[in-house]
Amino acid sequence: MLNGKMRWLTQFGKYNGRRDRLIASFDLDKEVFAVVPKVDFVAKPRIHKFHLAVLGDCLVVALTLPRQNGGGIEIWVMKEYNVKESWVKEFIIGAYTPTPNSATRNLQPLPHK
Repeated sequence: MLNGKMRWLTQFGKYNGRRDRLIASFDLDKEVFAVVPKVDFVAKPRIHKFHLAVLGDCLVVALTLPRQNGGGIEIWVMKEYNVKESWVKEFIIGAYTPTPNSATRNLQPLPHK
């Protein structure tokens, strides 16, 4: 929920002749459905999961990348609502999966006081 509008992701399917997912919205005041413009981050086969969120007063998309492509998460923020060109990749969070040896090797006990 942001600015009186509900948003959700459509199922992955064929829209306007191409396979994609859309961000749909419903204006509760005007009772109107619409599609939120987005960059083509979904068209890339490397995207594993796609989540919508709100950060401050901005619409946010979190993309989970598959492990075989290095993994991690990209956070895209729509700085100006309904303006496709305002999508910015704000954060990249790399994946890190410790091995059993690396997790214990880096642990240091704290001195007892």
